[in-house]
This record gives sequence, C-alpha cells and structure tokens, in this order.
Amino acid sequence: MRIALRVADEDDSRDVVEIGEAALLPREVPGRAILRSGPGQCAAVQLAYSGSSGSPASRVQSRPLGDPPPRNPFASAAASPTELDLAVSSAIRAAAAEQLGRPRPPWLEALPEHLKLSQVHSSGDALAIGWTDRPDQQRRELLEVNLSRDGGLLLLGASGSGRSTALQAGAMAAITQFQGRVQVYGIDAGTALGTLQAFSQVGAIISVEDSERVLRLLRRFARELQARSQPGGINSGRSPHLLLIDGFGAFEELYERINRGEAMELLLRIARDGRSLGLHVLLAANRRADVPPRLAALLGCQIFLRSPTEDDALMLGLEPESAAKETPPGRGWLQGHQVQVAQPDDLSQQGALRQLGTAEEIAALPRRLRFSQLPSLRGAPVTSGKGDQLDQGSAGDSASPPWNLLACGLEAEQMDLAILDLTHHHALVAGPPRSGKSSTLNTLALALRSNPNPNSNPNPNPNSNPASPANPASPASFLLAAHGSSAHDSTQWSAALLEPPCAADARNFLRATESSIRSGTPTLIAVDDVCTLLELPDGEQIEAELAELVRLGRTHPVRLVLSGDVDSLLRSYSDLIAQLRSSRTGILLGVDPDHHGALLHCSLEVRSELLPCTGRGWLVSPAAATAVQIAHP
Repeated sequence: MRIALRVADEDDSRDVVEIGEAALLPREVPGRAILRSGPGQCAAVQLAYSGSSGSPASRVQSRPLGDPPPRNPFASAAASPTELDLAVSSAIRAAAAEQLGRPRPPWLEALPEHLKLSQVHSSGDALAIGWTDRPDQQRRELLEVNLSRDGGLLLLGASGSGRSTALQAGAMAAITQFQGRVQVYGIDAGTALGTLQAFSQVGAIISVEDSERVLRLLRRFARELQARSQPGGINSGRSPHLLLIDGFGAFEELYERINRGEAMELLLRIARDGRSLGLHVLLAANRRADVPPRLAALLGCQIFLRSPTEDDALMLGLEPESAAKETPPGRGWLQGHQVQVAQPDDLSQQGALRQLGTAEEIAALPRRLRFSQLPSLRGAPVTSGKGDQLDQGSAGDSASPPWNLLACGLEAEQMDLAILDLTHHHALVAGPPRSGKSSTLNTLALALRSNPNPNSNPNPNPNSNPASPANPASPASFLLAAHGSSAHDSTQWSAALLEPPCAADARNFLRATESSIRSGTPTLIAVDDVCTLLELPDGEQIEAELAELVRLGRTHPVRLVLSGDVDSLLRSYSDLIAQLRSSRTGILLGVDPDHHGALLHCSLEVRSELLPCTGRGWLVSPAAATAVQIAHP
C-alpha cells in the first residue's frame, strides 16, 4: 500500500503510486491523497487529521442569566492532548502491559555536549581524545590521533571553542596511553595549560613571553632529534616527547623577530623530522591564517572547532553554521565528520599517573649567580665552548681536572658548568664598563683555589726530574690592576697591587711572581685594565715583563688573564695583546655580537632572548663560543 499526498510534479507522483494524479490534487484541501492498494488499484482519499485535541465529554454547566463569559479558543487545545498523543500513550501502555522492550530508534543519538576523557578508551597505539559521528555508517567511532602516522595535531578554533582543553586532553591521553613513559612540554600564550604541571611527566609549561626558556626548550628538542637520528638512536628506549603550543598566533608574532626567526626554523624541523623519531607537535591557533602553510602541512590530524567568523568557516570548507555561538565547546569537524573532543577528568583523580614517569625541567639562566651555587667540578659536565666537551682526565689525575680548567659560571644552553680552559693558551676578559670584568677575575682566582687537583701540570719543566714528587704547594694567584675598585677583592688573591704609581712598580710586582712560577707552583696572573697600564710612561717595561711570563707559560705552570675595555683592546697595537687575541681564548661580557667577536677572531651568535646583565656574555675557546652567565665570588 502506498499513499501519495500532493507532490511537486507528475513524475514524483508516478514514482509513488504509478499515476500522475497526485500532482493535480487541490492545494486548498489538506489531507487529500491518492491511495494505491495494489497494481492498477488507485483511489482518491481524504486522510484524517490527528493533531486535533481529544475533546472531553460534554458536561452540563450552570451559569447565571445573561451573556456568557468570554471563552479562550486555545485554552482547551493547549490543556488537552491531541489524538496523536492519545494514540502514542495507548501504544506505550500496551507495550508496558506486554513487557515489551523499547525498540531501537532508526537513527543514532547525537554527540553529547559534555564528554569526559575517561569515557573514551583507545584499543591501539593512537590517542583517543573523543568521539566521531558517522551518520553515513550509522555508528560512532573513536576520535583518535595517530602520532606515528599524522605526525602531530592542529586545532583551529575561536576563543571559548575548547581548543586549550583539547590540548590538555591530548596530553592526558598520551600520559595514559604510554603509561607515563612520555615527556610533555608546553608553550602557553594564556594560562590554560598550567594545570598540567601537576604531573611529573610534564617538564615545563612556559609562558610564550619567556623567550629564553622557550628557545632553550626548542633547542633541547632539536638536540634530542639529532640524537635519535643517529644509528641506534630510535631503538634505545627513548620515551615519546610532546610539544604543546597554545596560541600559535602570539607565538609567531613574537618569535619571528627574535634571533632572526630561529624559533620558527626549529619548530619546522621538529615537526618535519620528529614524526618517525617520537617527537610530536600539538598546536592550537585561532584561525588558519595564523599558521604558516608549510607548518600546517606537517600536522596530519587537523580538527576545526567553532570558527571565529562565518568567513573563517567557509575558508576551512565548513558550513557557516559552524561559527554559531551556540556550538558547544569541543564540538568540531575532522575530514567532514562532526566530532566531540573530551574534557580531561578531575586532575585530583589522576594521582596514580603522576608517579609513572618524570620529565626534565627547563630552567631559566639565573641573572645573578654565586660561585658556591655552581655544580662540583669533579665529575660535572664541562663545557669550554659550544659543543666542546673537555676531557677532564686528559692531564693529571684521571678523577680530577687539571688546575688550569677554571670553573667560572653556567653555560646558557644546557646549564652545564662553564670552564675557562687555559690548558694551551692564555686568555682575555673584555667588555664595556660595569660588565663584570673585575668580578670575573676574582671568580677565576677563587676557582683556582677551589680546584680539587691544583698541582697537576700539563706543561712540566723538561729540565725537572720526572720521578720527583709533585709540588705540595697551593696554587698562587696574583692581581695587578690599573685602578683601585670596590670590585677588587684582595682576599681572593695571594698578592695584589692596585693602582701602581708607576710602570716600574708594576714591572717589579710581575717580576716577583717568577719565583713562584719557577718553583713549579700553579700560578694565575691577572691584569685588570691592561690597556691603561701599557699606556703609562715606560709602559713598554710592563709589556716586556708580561711577554716574558707568556714565554714562561710554554714550560711552566703559569697562565695570564688580561682584562680591558673591548674597544680599547680592539684598537691596541700591542704585540702582547695581538698574541693573546690570536689564542682565541677568553670571556666577552656584554659585547655586541655583530662587532666584538672580532676581538678573539670568533663568530658570536645573536641571542636576543638573553637579557643583558652583569656577568652575562660569551665563553670563547678555539673551537667555538657559547653564551654563559659568569658567577661572582
């Protein structure tokens, strides 16, 4: 049996009842239809209206004489059920009487507006972060992010669309999926990701404005990427690393100007090469225009949450309705299918996950550092320049470094102990006024006294007896300063001469150190503001004595450290200064990396993220230069 009400044209009528009369039914008669009860058996019928109210039985009412009160024609209809309602109620009562189960609806229920992460469970290696609606298949499937296949996750959505919550869900799903053996780091343009810091697997959630720590984090990922790309690096049991970035528009706007866009280049490298090595990027942005196309192409899983405007929705290939303010948070679209991203459960209920693993913290380089805060020199990672790891046992005792490896501060990149290596060269300490040159000399004297193996001599006197016992004398340090200053701490030195009245006094002071040198005592001689001393009348006597000490350094345990204004040293025509410059060893404090690297014939990196302060600069070795923070005694 088929029934055709009035249709648009005769073809539609023939599709239903095999004749065209259903298209000719009058518009003014609702319910008029063509009934087909069998082949060739059609008749015009009038269908009953089931939407009228079921009128109750009439009851006699007593009213006083006169006009009846006004009657509301809609009151009874609104109060009484319709005939269709009565039919449905009768069917429900009959089903209950027969104890029949509720029939399955012919359609799938809509996605819930609120979904907890504990309600979704992944059965494979992918991260389950919600549900995907598949009405074309009449089923609902997990919303999964397969990091090894997709490489990363891109979330686009307006403020309040749930994009920050989706990033949290991705991090929590990873911690659960990998059973805590994962390291999570975040760069946050707001405060939403801060709740993740309760977990030990989260190394750091860094504000996007903290450029120093952000770049240190990205460089750490780049080093990890390099280590894993080496032979055997993938199968060495390294845990997956996730990098979350919330508010990418603010990130790009800030970091495209710092260090000539270094952060963007590092991020692109991590997203491009980290897919197969266990390093993945999860990124959230406001709109598609905020993400460079070359970066978006590397993130295979892209979820579009509520768009800021209808135009943004159309640019993503979505319907304008996807920008409606009524769209619940977490509701989005993935490859044309509607999804609902789950919300992380109460963090207080995740206590078991917090203890499953740990991640390395990303600390900030201190602006003021005391020598006592430095790690112990014995057994500590030793860096004399970027990528230049020293062999502490190459001279002297294998368990202790030689006397002329002087701890002076912290290396900015990996926070390792920074060492001024005087094994083969003398050194220069240069910088503008109040950059910390005098305090650096005091630190080197303290480092010499604190050295656990002060008597090791990498350049023994060839005329001495190799079988003789080591000299038990303590190391000696001498300071010659052109000007007296409160920065000079005479207690750090074996002897000090401040502001000598003439060149002869300075020469005699330097000559007096030769007895200590020739006895085999490790000796450090520091000259502060050397250019001023050389410009004194008869300053050539001081230069000649310093040149003699440099010559003694070839066969005796003595090293010179000369300090001065960086521009004065660059302008100096002294052969002594030129000789020390050619050694490419020293410390440059508060200098211009574009111009002053020429003093030690090195190239200095632009490190805009490191704010200038006293004692901050570059530790230079013949291999390279690295940013450091020099400690003070």
